[in-house]
Amino acid sequence: MAAKAKSTVCNPVKKSSQMGQQYVVYSVQSSFDSSDCVLSPEFTVERRYNDFVVLHKELSRAFPGAIVPPLPVDQIFGRFRQDFIEARMRGLDEFVTKVHNHPELCSAKCFRVFLTAPVFDQNALDEIKDGPHEASASKSSSWPTWKYNPTLTESQSVDTSEMDCKVEEIKHYVSNIADPTECLCDLMDKLLQCERDVARSMEKCGESYSALGSIDNDACGQSISQVGNTFRSLSAYTVEDVSEKEICAKEPLNNYMNIIKAIKAAYRAQREMKSKYLCLMGDFEGKKAAYDKEPTESKLVKVDQAQADVESAKSEYEEVSQRLLENFERLKKEKMADMIRIMEAFVSLQLSYNGKLEGALSSLDGKLNSLDSRREPLIATSASTDEDMTTI
Repeated sequence: MAAKAKSTVCNPVKKSSQMGQQYVVYSVQSSFDSSDCVLSPEFTVERRYNDFVVLHKELSRAFPGAIVPPLPVDQIFGRFRQDFIEARMRGLDEFVTKVHNHPELCSAKCFRVFLTAPVFDQNALDEIKDGPHEASASKSSSWPTWKYNPTLTESQSVDTSEMDCKVEEIKHYVSNIADPTECLCDLMDKLLQCERDVARSMEKCGESYSALGSIDNDACGQSISQVGNTFRSLSAYTVEDVSEKEICAKEPLNNYMNIIKAIKAAYRAQREMKSKYLCLMGDFEGKKAAYDKEPTESKLVKVDQAQADVESAKSEYEEVSQRLLENFERLKKEKMADMIRIMEAFVSLQLSYNGKLEGALSSLDGKLNSLDSRREPLIATSASTDEDMTTI
């Protein structure tokens, strides 16, 4: 499905419930390979943000240990501002795209239902069973047919130190990158806020210069008005630069911070699975000791069930651990490419912004020079500044 299907989140629309509460729905347009879809190769459904949250939870539940792509962060205030809605739409679109590209999550039944069902609710989810979590659960129901075999007890306590060491390396890696990434996100916010302040100041300067220029309808007034117009242009360029950097630099950095949280969530799922395995192992050893001390039929049944539970938990633990390790290795490879793209986009935008500023100032210099042919160009290096001041 990953190679044959794709989806786009688009067309956000504000709506109101019967109680008058506002909400936003997003169109999710999906196309499938005709051989992979029974009814239709194309679907368009409407989904609210909460529907994406439910899907995210279902994927995490069905595939413990998987690093599920993060959703854009929710917020209470300003949810219906157009810029926030568009930013959320981009985040949701990236989430769906990454689920499509994930080797396991892309085939999840809950994901297919999310993309195709007219209504995505609990009833739709109750009709499906998804992922290895359910498969393990159904498999464990057959374990009581096992009989206690003392020779298996040693193999159950298999040495998992190598796997655990690799998982712990993930924890340390995440701890090392979390603070610098958070600092980078904070500094990017401050940098863009500074640009916003500069844009507002430039706009006010433009208004003031234009007001001064309108007083005298002569060469001096025209020159001052030209300065005002240029400041307005500089302000517009700065606002545009901030908007582009928010999309190409700030949002990807914030998303990467959310990915770190997703890795931590996957790590916790693996730890919980290990804890379950160790608890069941202790329960099995206790029941086995009681049976060895005083063998009875009822105790043997309990030992059989405990042994089956241990085998099932061990299998799940190893599966979850392996999934976490594979997801993490794939994510590390993507990290370098993502960071390079972010920096390339930022540098490109900065160069473009600098070029616009230089062009506007050069144009102003030419216009001012044409109004006063005796004036030296502003852009040119002024070696006689001190002499001019002395003359004045």
